[in-house]
Amino acid sequence: MSHGVVEIFRKGLDTLHISDYHGLVSPGLTCYLNTVLQVLFMTEEFRDQIKRCVPDVRTLDSHLKDFFTELEKKKTRTHRITQILGIDDVYEQRDAAEYFEKVLRLTSPKASRIFKGELNHVTKCYECKNQSDARGFFWILPLSIKEPHQTFKVDSGLEEFFCDEKVDGENKMYCAKCDKKQEAIIMCEMTQPPDVLTLLLKRFHYDYELRRNVKLRCEAEVPLTLQIKDCTYDLYAMVKHSGNLSGGHYTANILSVATKEWYCFDDERVKLKSNLVSGKTPLRSHSAYLLMYMKRRDPENATENGEEVLNSGDEAKETMMEARWNREDETQEDDRKKRTETVKDIIGLPSSQSQIKLSNSKHAVVQYEQNSNKQVSDKKTV
Repeated sequence: MSHGVVEIFRKGLDTLHISDYHGLVSPGLTCYLNTVLQVLFMTEEFRDQIKRCVPDVRTLDSHLKDFFTELEKKKTRTHRITQILGIDDVYEQRDAAEYFEKVLRLTSPKASRIFKGELNHVTKCYECKNQSDARGFFWILPLSIKEPHQTFKVDSGLEEFFCDEKVDGENKMYCAKCDKKQEAIIMCEMTQPPDVLTLLLKRFHYDYELRRNVKLRCEAEVPLTLQIKDCTYDLYAMVKHSGNLSGGHYTANILSVATKEWYCFDDERVKLKSNLVSGKTPLRSHSAYLLMYMKRRDPENATENGEEVLNSGDEAKETMMEARWNREDETQEDDRKKRTETVKDIIGLPSSQSQIKLSNSKHAVVQYEQNSNKQVSDKKTV
C-alpha cells in the first residue's frame, strides 16, 4: 500500500470521534453550559449523589438525574436544562464559571457539598491589633493574573491568594475599636477544604487605556497536583476558553475515573486525548480558564471499593459541617425560592409565560450571586 493511501486513511481516522462518552446537543451556542454539565457528569461522586436524590421541586436534582441517565446511553439534548436556568437567548455569549455556580446553587446541599469549601477572612487593625473574622463558603477560588505577558504559574497564584496583605492610604479600613479608619492587615485561610477544589484564572479585566474589557492570553502552567491545607489535590478537569469576550468557545478536557484516560468534550463531539498528560510535567495552556482538582483520599481510611471510612472524630466533624451547611441553606431559603420560582411551576407554564417568569426571577439570581461572590472575588471586601 502506497504512502499516499496510508496518509488518507490516517487523516480519515483522525476525524472520527470515537469515545466511551457522549456529547451534548444544544438549542444554540451554549458551550459554556455544556462544558459545566460534562464536568459535573464526569465527577463520579456528584453523579452518584444525583442518582440517589429524593425528588424536591426546589432543586435541579431530579432533572439532572434524568439528564445524566440519558447521557450515559447516548448523545443528549440540553433544552430542558437551559429552560430551567432561564437561558432565554441561546446565542448570547455567557460565562462558564457563572453557570457552574448557578447549577450548584440550584442542586441539593448533599449533592453539591463536594464542591463547597469555607474561607475565613481575618482583618487585623495595624494600630490596636483588634481582629475580626468573616467566614464564608465558596465554590470557586479566583486567581489574579498580574503579569499578562509572562507565564502564569497556577501554584504560585494560589499561594498569593492566601498571602497576607496590608491596606493603607485610600484603602484604609474602619476599626470599630479605634472608631476610625486605620491601616490593616488582611489574612485569608481555608478553614474547610472542599473535596473538589475549583480554580478560576481571571483572564478578563478592564483595560483603562482601551476603555473596555480585554482577555489575557498568557500561557498558564497548570500543575497536575496541588498541596493545600495538608491535602493533596489531583487535576481531573480543565475548562478552556478560546476567542474573545464577544465571540468565544468553551471546551473541556476531563479525566475519566473509569478508564483513566483524558477526553476532550466539545459540544456534540467527544474525543480521546491520550497524549494530554505526560508523566508529572505541568500542562501548559493559553486558554485554560477553570481548573478542577480532586482531593486525594487517604488509603488508610478507604475500603476496597474506594469508599472513605470515617472514624468517630471525622464523623463528628462531618456532622458539624453538615449542620452548618443546613443552617446556611435555611437562611437562604427565600433566595432559593426567588431563584427557582419552584422548578415545578416554571416547567408547568406555557412557553411564553415560562420565559416571562424566568426573566423576572433572573434579577434575583444575579443580585444574589453578585453579593455572595464579593468575599471571594476580592479579599479586601470582608
